[in-house]
Amino acid sequence: MTVSELVAYAWVRCERDEDKDCREVLEAGRIIGQSGSTFSAKDRYARLSLIKSQDDFELLLQRLTQLVSFENGSMETM
Repeated sequence: MTVSELVAYAWVRCERDEDKDCREVLEAGRIIGQSGSTFSAKDRYARLSLIKSQDDFELLLQRLTQLVSFENGSMETM
């Protein structure tokens, strides 16, 4: 089995009432994801690919942390 055959995803759920499309919420935080409806789920969910380089994964974690902080009102800008 090669790395290209491995699949690792994370499903993210956006919980605020106004967040109808989680992919759009993630995109605003400079995170690329796929809409849940692409996989027969609700758009309140988004799927993220986790098979990336270590640097890409660390950047994803940093951006997710910033997005959550922003959504919680603890950051003025991202």
